[in-house]
Amino acid sequence: MNGIGKLTLGVLLLGLGAVLLYLLLTLWPAVEAAKESRDGSVTWFWQHLDLSADATLLLLVIVVSAVGSYVHVTVSFSDFAGNRQLVSSWVWWYILRVFVGSSLATLFYFAIRGGFFSNTSDSAQVNVYGIAALSGLVGLFSKQATDKLREIFDTAFRTKDGYGDDARSDSIANPAPTLESSEPARVGHGILQVDPEPGGGTSVPLVVPVGAVERHTDVNGRDADPASGAARS
Repeated sequence: MNGIGKLTLGVLLLGLGAVLLYLLLTLWPAVEAAKESRDGSVTWFWQHLDLSADATLLLLVIVVSAVGSYVHVTVSFSDFAGNRQLVSSWVWWYILRVFVGSSLATLFYFAIRGGFFSNTSDSAQVNVYGIAALSGLVGLFSKQATDKLREIFDTAFRTKDGYGDDARSDSIANPAPTLESSEPARVGHGILQVDPEPGGGTSVPLVVPVGAVERHTDVNGRDADPASGAARS
């Protein structure tokens, strides 16, 4: 990626961080109301929203997990941009990572509310700081979480060979390499020949066992000095 592309992406990430912090700060008064099972309200970009206590907690999960994913994205961007290894094909990864983290945190929140709280429990029984911390960590480590969940479900629900992804002709996995032909088709015993490098080049020393004797040679078939590996005519 050229310098203009890096600068543009960096400015966009700075703007995204400012927007996320703004959303979190303006949402917090409604979170305080949700701690007492009261409805709240929030004003985002001159748009006033009335929120129930449960809706406030759900928005808290989404925003905080987005902040966690944002930390992951910015650290990755700074590392690759600083090492001059940032390529344009990864732009969509940076864009979608925030949404992946928020979606995953939402699923975790639903699992916790459904698994550890009864249907009659209200928002006052939910520790908002614990939910916020968990959401942020899920967003921050969304890549590791998705990889581990995939490993668990692939192990628990493994399909037989030839089924599932193996049965699809358009799989994204690279197929196993197969040798279809070679040139020449047959090479005699003891013959190993390679094309010399343009402009000359050092030969590669090899050790070829001949019976009980190790024969030191290079790729062009000349004897080599065992100590130095230098070829001898």
